[in-house]
Amino acid sequence: MRKLRPVLFNLVMFTGACAVQQKSSTPPPPTPATASPAQTNQHGNERVISLVVTMTVKPESEQEFLDICRAFAAHVHTHYAGVLLYTLNKDPKLEHTYVWIERYADEEAIRNKAATPEYKAAVSKVMPLLAKPPEGRRLSQVVPK
Repeated sequence: MRKLRPVLFNLVMFTGACAVQQKSSTPPPPTPATASPAQTNQHGNERVISLVVTMTVKPESEQEFLDICRAFAAHVHTHYAGVLLYTLNKDPKLEHTYVWIERYADEEAIRNKAATPEYKAAVSKVMPLLAKPPEGRRLSQVVPK
């Protein structure tokens, strides 16, 4: 595990910073971009990259933050191939704190999403609503292979 460089976070690692949990208990089937001979089960393979990002929102901006994130997550869930999981989670112990958990089929899926105008617009709207800089982790899957 390694810490994300702050400069890269703003544009590259925000990829999961606006999401909501999917209501379905079963994962969606892989899209053509995520299906591959190496993908042997719903948990992916060693190409899968996970991002875990913690964001603390200004109290007066929390509802605006959630509204932006819900809209962007709906777009992600319907338009971005290679996104395996994209969720926003509330930290029950820290007020105004959210944890984004994202999983991508591969590096290309992250790059493709970060290059879209919708992603860039969401970043520009959310960043001013934060009480402090986000903290993120980038993880590479090792099991299952």
